[in-house]
Amino acid sequence: MKKYYSILLFTSLHSFLQITYAAIHPNSLEALFVSGKISVNFIGKGGHQNNCVQLVVKNNAADSVSGFVEAGRRINSVDDSEQDILLVKSANFRLGARQTDTLDLIGFCCQSHKASPVKGSLFTIGAMAPAIWLLITNLIDRENFPADAIQNAIWVLSDNHDIRSIPAYRAPAVDRLRHTVADILDIELPWYSFRYEGDSAHLFTGTKTHFFAQVAFDIPQRAIITPQVALPNGEIIYTGDSEHFKAGENVIAVEFPIQNWTETEYDLFLTEDFHTTNKKLRFTLKDNQQPMSDH
Repeated sequence: MKKYYSILLFTSLHSFLQITYAAIHPNSLEALFVSGKISVNFIGKGGHQNNCVQLVVKNNAADSVSGFVEAGRRINSVDDSEQDILLVKSANFRLGARQTDTLDLIGFCCQSHKASPVKGSLFTIGAMAPAIWLLITNLIDRENFPADAIQNAIWVLSDNHDIRSIPAYRAPAVDRLRHTVADILDIELPWYSFRYEGDSAHLFTGTKTHFFAQVAFDIPQRAIITPQVALPNGEIIYTGDSEHFKAGENVIAVEFPIQNWTETEYDLFLTEDFHTTNKKLRFTLKDNQQPMSDH
């Protein structure tokens, strides 16, 4: 975990500098709006992720103006039943005298208990999000991540969701996102994740339906690998599909239903050629997240 503390320290410094830069830079959206040089209208395009908001910006001045929309700005929904949007990608604009332009903005909802904005939903300019959130938005602004990873990472911070809602894709970029969230929360990063029940009336139900992980393993020669789940007493309660793998380092995607499972600890086994344990990993369905102990 030590290397991720270094990453967090660097990212924290970068976030602090960005906050300061956005606050004092005369071309930030905030500065231009407060000065009266521009007028802004934020309009929902329908939906709560990615390219879901348009900014209509008007230059009120007799001279041209250049500016930028800050990553990390939280725009507030006029309709209190709909979610606010956290903008995660910065955007530049340049306007001639009295010119109006429309920008498409990338954002994600940050109030999972509320409804998704609809097409035509209105938002106010809001304010920059708390500094701790900017650790995430700065990272997202610099890199590309799957939409479900971004959305769940934001909800972990904004709505206290379980960090295991962020998909445990075995990819360096997603690992950085997950580790950054874990460092912010000061908890151990689980090696696995959960998928949740969908509901047209709620963006997030909180009901776990599936276990998901991408597990790395090594074999000396070509072999058949079978994922199995056992109770702590050794009783096998789940056996997944067997797959052939080449010799060397491999990754297997493991997903299985967990609805109606007891919230306790379990062991995931990767069984090699139906008789040899290649790997054993412990996981839990309990909701609690413990602080990290390896400071």
